[in-house]
Amino acid sequence: MKSIIRDFIGGLTTKRFSVVETEKYVKGVMGERYYELGGYSVFHAAMTELIAEHHVKPVGKAMFGFPSLHAKYAVIPRTEAPEKSEFYALHWALSLKSYYHNAALWEQDRRYIHAISAFLHDRSLHPTVITANERSLKLFHDEKWLVQKGKPVLQRLGITLSDLHCEETNEPFFYLSWDPTPKNALIVENKDTFHTCKGWIGEHRALFGIPFEAVIYGEGDKIHRSFAFAREVWPSCTDDIVFYYIGDLDPKGIWIYDKLASEYPFLLRPFVPMYQKMLEMREAVPNESSRRLAKPPVKAPLLQYLSTDERSAIERLFSQGLRIPQEAISKEELITWHCKHPTYFKDTRSE
Repeated sequence: MKSIIRDFIGGLTTKRFSVVETEKYVKGVMGERYYELGGYSVFHAAMTELIAEHHVKPVGKAMFGFPSLHAKYAVIPRTEAPEKSEFYALHWALSLKSYYHNAALWEQDRRYIHAISAFLHDRSLHPTVITANERSLKLFHDEKWLVQKGKPVLQRLGITLSDLHCEETNEPFFYLSWDPTPKNALIVENKDTFHTCKGWIGEHRALFGIPFEAVIYGEGDKIHRSFAFAREVWPSCTDDIVFYYIGDLDPKGIWIYDKLASEYPFLLRPFVPMYQKMLEMREAVPNESSRRLAKPPVKAPLLQYLSTDERSAIERLFSQGLRIPQEAISKEELITWHCKHPTYFKDTRSE
């Protein structure tokens, strides 16, 4: 129970804390085990030990519970260098040189280091590789700590998630695939256009003269976090797939593509025919959310796939505070264009 209290104290943003809130946190973490182990009497003993060890000190005169505790406590900062004897008890694989002369950093990371050390000592008892969030919850009572905050600590200690028998998972995306080994896949930024494209491609297997075997819902800039999931979906052919991207014609839509193209080694291209059709539609709307980005960067990777006239048209659009949502391309427009240019839409792979 004492380690859970220290977890609570370590997460505080202020030096002072309430014993009522502390007990509430412990109950939330332990559930029924809090009462099975003795409830408040064990909580009182743990707080008393922390006082004796000079981790916390009572504040004010108000008392709480029986046996009594002070209603308020304050964290005692450590100003002296950490005791080397404490280091000797830690697992040999941990690199502790960052903490030898930095008491503040040691105190900040101390509870995590002890938890990691304890796991390493008993690592053979936990051979199964689980997710990083699952391991984080078991070690630190915080499922987000390892991925969101813990990486600098692991780096200082010279260990990896693998040493903790866990792995970071890729955020999934929603997709439809008509072939287990697609050659072309279309990433669509917005939900409605995704449904329009998947319906059309499901029926015709091509769009604007390009055959597609898969359609991915990018969900705005979430695709930056989820695109790596493609290696799990198509492990045998990911590097051979040509990924086409279509988003809104606005600064954010261009930024989403450019960032994606810079971060991932996959073959990524903008879906130029659809961007060209969006410009032809001229269904521009006010771009209030991105008005401060009135002009796209001249060397934006996406724009390099378009003609000089098309780039100029986009710059004029942005300078006027306008944007073209990809929803301008509806199923109605696709049907109209298909009737006028049937060969432009058909699947040419078998020819």
